[in-house]
Amino acid sequence: MRISQIFVSLSWIPLALFAWAYWQISHLDGWSAWAAGSVFLPIVWISMLMGLTGAILWFREWRGKRHTLPIAAATLLAGSVAIFFLVKSVIIG
Repeated sequence: MRISQIFVSLSWIPLALFAWAYWQISHLDGWSAWAAGSVFLPIVWISMLMGLTGAILWFREWRGKRHTLPIAAATLLAGSVAIFFLVKSVIIG
């Protein structure tokens, strides 16, 4: 199995982790939800690293004149959590 196929098959993990953490924190009240918010930091890091890995794989496939749409979609999916927090931080602050 090529590394790009492995990447495409694992690209859903950051978004699933984010959805799970968001669901868990939405059930907390007051200060406990605020304190548990630090669980998002590792998820954002995973998303950033997977997004960067996907960008490198996409560039490698693009230079080799191969089909790049699955890798591009997987990169956006894997990096979506980091992109979400980046856009949210720009809009808020």
